[in-house]
Amino acid sequence: FLPRLPRRIDLYFAGVVDTETLPRYFATGDVFCSLAVDRESFGIVLLEAMASGIPVVGTSIPGYLTVLKDRWNALVVPLRDPLSAARAIIEIMDDPALGLALRENGLRFVKQYRWDRIAGRLEQVYADNRGTGPKISSAPEPALASPVQIQKA
Repeated sequence: FLPRLPRRIDLYFAGVVDTETLPRYFATGDVFCSLAVDRESFGIVLLEAMASGIPVVGTSIPGYLTVLKDRWNALVVPLRDPLSAARAIIEIMDDPALGLALRENGLRFVKQYRWDRIAGRLEQVYADNRGTGPKISSAPEPALASPVQIQKA
């Protein structure tokens, strides 16, 4: 069961929303809640919500945790725990300072994913590897020390 809400709150469970309608939800909602349970590789919808300036609640799946920083740019809740999700939503609704902090930090965080920054980094990756082509060798390729990082300009 969900806890009794302290005031009248309209909840709307939209399900799958087409890409043309989604920005309207971001613009008019008070909290964006995505309770995915599996197979989200990155969580771009979370970045879209943050870029729209809406506080985010999301689950602690590996893909989401690459962008969600609990209590900094989102509230992160355990999988398949509707009571924790409800409490997180209520916490944001009851604490305007928390909602504002999540909004501001989310807007700051998503700047690293702007296309001008990503495009510049991708151009550099291609330039660094231009003309190298596939290598033919009997020895296996060495593993990369770390994944490619997108750095702030």
